[in-house]
Amino acid sequence: MRCALCHSLSWNLLCRSCLRWIAPTPQTRTIGDLHIYSVFDYHEIEMLLKSKYAIIGSRILRLIANKAAQFFAQNAELPRDIYGVAIDDKPKGGYAHTAIIAHAFERYAGITALYGRLIAQSNVRYAGKSLDFRRKNPRRFTTTLTQEIVGNGVILYDDIIITGTTLREAATLLAKRGIPVICAITLCTTRTT
Repeated sequence: MRCALCHSLSWNLLCRSCLRWIAPTPQTRTIGDLHIYSVFDYHEIEMLLKSKYAIIGSRILRLIANKAAQFFAQNAELPRDIYGVAIDDKPKGGYAHTAIIAHAFERYAGITALYGRLIAQSNVRYAGKSLDFRRKNPRRFTTTLTQEIVGNGVILYDDIIITGTTLREAATLLAKRGIPVICAITLCTTRTT
C-alpha cells in the first residue's frame, strides 16, 4: 500500500513520516460561553478531512482522531466522570465521522463515549455554505441525554468548526435539558487565533 500523502510504501494509509508531519497547532475559540478546543489547523489537514466523503476516509479520519486524542490526553486536564458525545453520529457514506472521533478520545483520553445521543433531524449539509444559510437552516437536534445519564457533564465532538453554528445549537439544546456542556473538541478550526 502507499501513503495517501507522499505515496511512499507504507503499511498504513499514512506513513509514519507523514503522521509526524501533521503537527498539532492547538487553538481555542469561545462562542457565547462555550469553549471549543481544536487540535489542528484546517489548512494543514484539509485534504485529509475531505476524504471523509469516501469510504477510505474512515481510516484516514481514525489516524487523525487518534493523534488528536493522544495530544489532548497529554496536554489537558479534564474533570473526572464526564462523557463525550459525538454530534450527529448517524452513519453517512458507510460510517459516522464523529463516532470515530468519540472512539479515539475514549481510547486515548479516557472520556467515555455516548453514541447516538445527539442526532440532527435535518439532513442539510453545511459544507461550503454561508453563515446566513447555516442560521436559516438549523440542524434541529434531538437528544436522549438526561442529567441522570451524564452526571458531571459532557464534551461535544465534531470534526471541524467553521462558524460554530452546529456546536452552539447542540450546546443550547443540552443546556435547556440541564446538561452541563464542559467544552467542545474539534479536530480543526478554519480560523487562527
